Amino acid sequence: STVPADATVREALATAETNLQACGDPEAGAAARHLVACAVGETGPQSLSNLQARVVASGHADDVLGAEAAAQLAELMRRRSAREPIQYLIGEWDFHMLTLKVRPPILVPRPETEELVEYILAELRTEGQRLGLGLGTTTPIRILDIGAGSGAIGLALVAALPGVTCVGIDPNMEAVVLASENAAMLGLEDRYECVHASLEEFVSRGGDGDVGGSGGKGATSTAPAFDLVVSNPPYIPRPDMAALEPEVRVYEDDAALCGGTDGLDIVRQILDAAPGLLGRDGRGE
Repeated sequence: STVPADATVREALATAETNLQACGDPEAGAAARHLVACAVGETGPQSLSNLQARVVASGHADDVLGAEAAAQLAELMRRRSAREPIQYLIGEWDFHMLTLKVRPPILVPRPETEELVEYILAELRTEGQRLGLGLGTTTPIRILDIGAGSGAIGLALVAALPGVTCVGIDPNMEAVVLASENAAMLGLEDRYECVHASLEEFVSRGGDGDVGGSGGKGATSTAPAFDLVVSNPPYIPRPDMAALEPEVRVYEDDAALCGGTDGLDIVRQILDAAPGLLGRDGRGE
C-alpha cells in the first residue's frame, strides 16, 4: 500500500518498512529510514539523525508528509522494491567523513574501501615518521588512483592530507564525470583530477594528469612518477557474478566488478604497470 499524503512521518516510516519487508527487502528498516528522509528533504550526513529528531520531538511528531513528499516516497519505494541500491535512490552517500554524489552504474563506495583508505593513511604516516617528513601537514605526495569510480579513495586521501594531489583514471566516462563533480563539490578540484583512460591507455600516453606537477597534459614520453599507486580494482571471478545480490548484479557496472575468469585480470595489469608509474621511493596499495 502507498503512504497517504496525510500520514505523519512516524506513520510513513512504519508503512514504508512494512511494505519493503513484504517485497523481500533484506534492509527494509534502513531503506525505509533513508527513503523517508530523502522524501521529506533531509539530506547529508545528519539526514537520519534529523529524521529521528522529527519523529520524537513533540513539536514535529505530528508532521505530515504532504502530497509532494508522499508522491516522491511512493516512487522511491517502487524503485527500492526492485532492489535498486539505496545509495542510488537518494543520490549521495557518506564515505570517510565526506558526502559524495552517487549514481548508477558507478560503484557505490563501500565500508571496506574506507578501511583501505585508513590503511593507506596509516602507511603514509608511518613512512613519513621514518623519513622525518612530518607527514599529515603539507608534505607533497602524488597519488594515482586506478579505477577511480566516484573518486572516493582519491578524494578521501586528498581531503585527509593537505599535501596530497591525486590523478584518478577510469575507462568509464560516467565515472570520470561523477568523480570530477565530487571534487568540485568538495572544493578539491585544485588537487584532484580524473582522466578518462584505461590503465593501458594512460601508460601509453605517458600520463596526462595536470595536478601535482610532473607529467602535465600532453606529455608524450614516459608516465609521470607517482609516490603512491592505489586501487580497488575489479576482483570478482566471472563464475561468481551470477550469485551477487541484485543491488550489485543488476545495477552496478559489470566492468568495475568482474576481474575476469579468476578475478585477477586488472590486478595483474596494475602489478605490471606499477614499476613504470612509481618514482624510486614510491609504492602501491
